[in-house]
Amino acid sequence: MKYNKKIKGLLMVGILITSTISMVGCTTNANNSSEQKTQTEEKNTNESSESKNSENNDTSKEASDKEKESTQNNEANKTESGKAEITYYTYDINSEKLTEHKQKADEVSVGNVIKALVSEKVLQKGTDVNKAKVETVDGVRTLIVDVNDKFVNFDLGSSAETLMLRSFTNSLIKTFKVEQVKLTVDGKSYSSGHIVIKDGEYLKFK
Repeated sequence: MKYNKKIKGLLMVGILITSTISMVGCTTNANNSSEQKTQTEEKNTNESSESKNSENNDTSKEASDKEKESTQNNEANKTESGKAEITYYTYDINSEKLTEHKQKADEVSVGNVIKALVSEKVLQKGTDVNKAKVETVDGVRTLIVDVNDKFVNFDLGSSAETLMLRSFTNSLIKTFKVEQVKLTVDGKSYSSGHIVIKDGEYLKFK
């Protein structure tokens, strides 16, 4: 009987210990589960925050790009609205001095420069450009221009003709930002009787 009581007592103690261990295990699992849930929630919160920041950055970049594009379009529209500018020179036959003028134009072109010079009677009426292009000749930025035969005015004296050529040359050099001009008349070298521009010669700013 005494042994039975002892055995029962030991069994009861064993059961109590087992129950206690089980309860501790459950509590630990519950705590771990709670910690994992908290960490998951924090991770989701961080990811959501990063996603929002990324969206905000993308929105800001898109707005900046649109603003930049709008600015570029405005600048292009200014040019299209006749904001181009040409420079041309007139001369005084008495003082033999040139005077610089600036004029708004629909575009920067040799044709518009010639029109301005014709209106100022530097060139005679009917003068026009056949073709023109900017090229680099031996490392020098050069405007190669071919004009029609009206460019040559045989009624001018040698001094007036020199001033006319200077006005024409300076106008093109300043307008097109080149260093020299190659001039031909209907594909041939310029020749008026007073002045001859040989093949390979270039007009410079004076």
